[in-house]
Amino acid sequence: RPWPWTLNVNKGNLQFKSGAYRYSSKTEAVNALRQMLEQGVINIDVGLMQVNVYWHHHRVNNTLLLLEPSVNLMVAANILKDINTEDDITTVIGRYHSFNSGRGSAYAQKVRRYAALVSKRYE
Repeated sequence: RPWPWTLNVNKGNLQFKSGAYRYSSKTEAVNALRQMLEQGVINIDVGLMQVNVYWHHHRVNNTLLLLEPSVNLMVAANILKDINTEDDITTVIGRYHSFNSGRGSAYAQKVRRYAALVSKRYE
């Protein structure tokens, strides 16, 4: 489930292994992200929309702001706007994750399956 205080390290180091880190508070997540960045770990997906620091750090004045849910959502919306060059929503969703067509397509299918499950709950 989406959680605003989530960090997913894609490429770690000796101190921070690759994988998901879920924190109980924004303060804990900010401190962890700060430590990761200080240790040179930058391939990190941050927050609700898992905005990648490596690719999108330029979209905010301070990388730690990505842990602010409203900022995270706004950055994600701008990423989607920038990559929405086609009418095919599956392609856009895939590119949000990766421009590698195989990885992007697999991700888009996961999103579609999850969306179908969620919509059934609210029928």
